[in-house]
Amino acid sequence: MFNTQSFKTSFGLDLVVPIVKRKGTAVYRAVRDGEPVLLKVHTHEKPFVRETDSISRLAVRGAPVPKILETCCTKEWWDGVTLKDLFFQLDYIRQVKMMNKVGRLLARIQSFLSEKEVSDSVFWKVASKVQTLAQFSWKTYYSEQYYKWVNRLKLQPKDLNRGFQACLNQTEQALGELKEPEKLTILHNDYGFRNIMVSQDGEPGIRPI
Repeated sequence: MFNTQSFKTSFGLDLVVPIVKRKGTAVYRAVRDGEPVLLKVHTHEKPFVRETDSISRLAVRGAPVPKILETCCTKEWWDGVTLKDLFFQLDYIRQVKMMNKVGRLLARIQSFLSEKEVSDSVFWKVASKVQTLAQFSWKTYYSEQYYKWVNRLKLQPKDLNRGFQACLNQTEQALGELKEPEKLTILHNDYGFRNIMVSQDGEPGIRPI
């Protein structure tokens, strides 16, 4: 799917080593000019544009996100450990303190950009058909995503016996009651332990992949 030799030639990289490969994306650790870098490759334009635009804007504002070194989505390499690998090694008190830091980090990420910067951003434009930020609706967007996901399901009788349909009904009800936020901000849609990198001094940041 991805030609690592072409990466070396095009971007002047050495030692291109795969880290993660999944549908539509692949992430590699590489070396350029003696320094470790991270290369993320997309097969689709929309997620590539959305990610590079959002990270670039957040980095300029001083957010703890990896800096994009080139428009090809080459990023600075971060040393550390993922929260997924670290969390259960911590005692209860340290777990609570870490979750407090992680929650504060998410709040900071969501409030870094001004209203104009959010309006100029790409993330909401590639996710909808509207032309202005005032027209954008999170409720409409999530409803569309939900039904797109549901239509992909192939339910078996055992799923229904386990009450799966009842869960779907509850979700649809919750979607109907969803309210628009007072202010639209950037939102990390996969803020899980595997995507949070913790540095040696114990500070969390958004993982660069």
